[in-house]
Amino acid sequence: MTVPTNYPYKEEAQLFIKIAQFFCVRLPQAIGNAAECLTKAALSTEIFKELSIRSNEELRKLGIARSEIPRVAAATSGLFLSIDGSSV
Repeated sequence: MTVPTNYPYKEEAQLFIKIAQFFCVRLPQAIGNAAECLTKAALSTEIFKELSIRSNEELRKLGIARSEIPRVAAATSGLFLSIDGSSV
């Protein structure tokens, strides 16, 4: 008895597997990544607001120049670059 090498509906089955993989693996990962970025952006906004209302003297004591507040907020929240300028 010979083993068939060309199964009926093989292409359809492969397509179904790819669709299931998209909805079960790739789409949830993409949504999770987007949610993580939104969380970091919200945290960055809060840090920016908190630092912006401080006086220049308070910022100086923290070692932050007023012009660096956006970069510090983004780096502290995990967005973009770290505070020292290296990639995260």
